[in-house]
Amino acid sequence: MDSPEVLYDTLNTILSPPVQEVSTTTLRRKLFGNIVPKMAILLFVLACWLLITSRQGAILTVNAPVKFHNLPKELALIKTTPEEVEVQLKVFSNLIPSPKEMDIIADVDLSRAKEGVNNIAIRSEEIKLPPGVIIAGLSRSTIRVVADKKIIRHIAVKAGTVSRLPGKLRLRSAKVDPPTVVVEGPAHVVNQFDQVQTEEIDLSLIRQNTMLERRVLSPSPQLRVLRDEPVKVRVLTGR
Repeated sequence: MDSPEVLYDTLNTILSPPVQEVSTTTLRRKLFGNIVPKMAILLFVLACWLLITSRQGAILTVNAPVKFHNLPKELALIKTTPEEVEVQLKVFSNLIPSPKEMDIIADVDLSRAKEGVNNIAIRSEEIKLPPGVIIAGLSRSTIRVVADKKIIRHIAVKAGTVSRLPGKLRLRSAKVDPPTVVVEGPAHVVNQFDQVQTEEIDLSLIRQNTMLERRVLSPSPQLRVLRDEPVKVRVLTGR
């Protein structure tokens, strides 16, 4: 070498490869290094994507029962038609369970219902749906709701008896305490009854004057007795 500078340049050229060559080598290693794990990850991601989107746009039909909320306190629900509605649902992912396996209901707001016959519109937001499912159609958009005015009345209580007293005994009286109870229900149902009965008392098991406790029975599913505790029934016998 003629000088230290020439030696330095020669050694630098030999020991330091060109910048472009280093970059190319690094990029290749990044792309093709560990090719097997990278291909496995790519195939896994592709499979997940196909799984998620394979049911995209599928339409299913389910029957959703109709339930109600916000019925005015002064009204009693008499009848609703229909009791369930047919809903067409669009599903966007295979990861979502089938709507037929879910509890999908139409929860209708009755806050604007009035006494008599009401035609209530079913809104899309009143149908409870899981994420990833939308409504594609409804079999009907309204339901028929019949409501009556709710009233409260005092009604007499009668002891409910079966069979006969044994031997020569006869029933002198079966007095109920309290003699009346408060009932609640639709006006046309409450006004049908002048009295309600207690649970049955088997007279064949009675040998003398006795005091029993029995619950008051409602004569109609639409009529509610506003008393939780039993009434007392005093059975008096004689000869």
